[in-house]
Amino acid sequence: DGGEDWIGALSKEVREEVGLIIQDPILLGVYSDPILNILPDPVTGERRCFVSAAFLVKKFSGEVRLSDEISDFGWFFSHEIPENMLGAEATKFQDAFRFQGTPFVR
Repeated sequence: DGGEDWIGALSKEVREEVGLIIQDPILLGVYSDPILNILPDPVTGERRCFVSAAFLVKKFSGEVRLSDEISDFGWFFSHEIPENMLGAEATKFQDAFRFQGTPFVR
């Protein structure tokens, strides 16, 4: 939502969508590669290149719960990433498993 900083928005969305309280999020990367991030605008349908920031969260409290926006969830190892993920999301997952402390810029 407008007027929110990244960490505040991340904390709110994770709490609302899956019921977890996150702790100590770390910037995983900033993603703007047109090959992965040109998608239809959710309002106009016009194709646009989105810039997104991804965070790595290793500590959290609470239990995962389903919501209006989440119908299923899973925990994955690096060799188990689902094949039906969008290109940009699969890249973020792969980066999370390779993360060494320096954020990715893609």
